[in-house]
Amino acid sequence: MNGRMRVLAATGAAVLVAGGVIVGAYWLGAEQNEPAAPAPIGPSGSVQTIVSATGAATEADPGRVAGEWLAARHSLRATDPAADAWLHRVAELSTSRLHAELTDQFGGGGGGVAWADFQRQDCTRIVREVQAHVAQAAPSTDTSTWYLVSGTAITSCAHDPRNPPFPAEQPVTVTLKLTRQPGGNWLVDDITDAAG
Repeated sequence: MNGRMRVLAATGAAVLVAGGVIVGAYWLGAEQNEPAAPAPIGPSGSVQTIVSATGAATEADPGRVAGEWLAARHSLRATDPAADAWLHRVAELSTSRLHAELTDQFGGGGGGVAWADFQRQDCTRIVREVQAHVAQAAPSTDTSTWYLVSGTAITSCAHDPRNPPFPAEQPVTVTLKLTRQPGGNWLVDDITDAAG
């Protein structure tokens, strides 16, 4: 009877292990089939905010937000779930109204041949040399201001690096209206003059 108990115990343990493996495999498969949110693009370098001689840039500085918005808008990774992943990255830097407009206009786009090549070549696009200048010609108040933001979008690829699907270096520029929110933070609320 002692031998029979050992066989039953070993069989029971094997069934438990097999069940654990099946449940684990199912869980991993379910996790892999869920669409992933785009990974945040790391800092593209510092955002240089040009401020007046009387003020200094702070963490809540609208120029910093404007620079981060431009960098998020033009940053892309081959591992992003879709070509419109930038919409996810600019969401926390945009008002809900602007984000809804951008999603209506650009959301769901497949990216065409350039996106397929971008993924196939395992490319990354980041923005460097970001500068944000107060747009002097536009009216500013305590709760609203305009910034002219520029930088250089850099595309690099692991495969076929001499022929990236986007220009290897491309100037990008945009004029952004930022509004101060009730909590004191600044968000991009309007875009004009987008180029690049």
